[in-house]
Amino acid sequence: MTPVMLQNWRSLLFLHAPVAAEIIASRLPEGLEPEVYAGSAWVSLVFFRMEGIRYLGLPSVPGATAFPEFNVRTYARHVATGKTGVWFDTLWAQNHAAVIVVQRSFGLPYRYARPMRVLQSATQALYEARSGGASVSAEAQLGRRCGTAIPDTLEHWLVERYRLFAAHRGQIKEGLVEHRKYPLRSVRSWSFSGDIVSSVGYPELEYQLAHFSDGVDVRLGALTEV
Repeated sequence: MTPVMLQNWRSLLFLHAPVAAEIIASRLPEGLEPEVYAGSAWVSLVFFRMEGIRYLGLPSVPGATAFPEFNVRTYARHVATGKTGVWFDTLWAQNHAAVIVVQRSFGLPYRYARPMRVLQSATQALYEARSGGASVSAEAQLGRRCGTAIPDTLEHWLVERYRLFAAHRGQIKEGLVEHRKYPLRSVRSWSFSGDIVSSVGYPELEYQLAHFSDGVDVRLGALTEV
């Protein structure tokens, strides 16, 4: 059985772009289909720093208790059950040992990236990374605290996700993610550059929405069959 992971997610920046559902459909494994909102599928970039990482029932991984992670995700529905969740196209992390553990345990497409940087002040957040020949940088100007996402809105649909899907050992598995709702802050402006998205085969995307959260504490459950 895969391990249960406890971690703290901090300084989260979400950038969201609409994309044609057929593009997503061509990238998902058999058994999953795109989940859409008001007729559109979405791709999101998520930048953050993980802290306090530990695996219940397993010894600690040396040097793997805190590091940045950036990921590219979309939203999928399990055809047979109707369950919805996140599907990851790629995840970048700075700790090589942690990348190996999570690849083997969860079947997620992690890549080792170095250097990676996450910096946050009271009014600004900055993110940078390089993996192989691909790179990414993002910056956000932060505004006031604005509570949590309202249910039945696009903001809630994009941000508040509590299930991930993974293709693990030839099967579609799910992992349940537990945390309180993200405390959000407004994003006054943002910039993004790099080829993290094109490195996994997406066309050029237009990012239309951004969200920021100072962070939440997270429990990622063991993978089980959907």
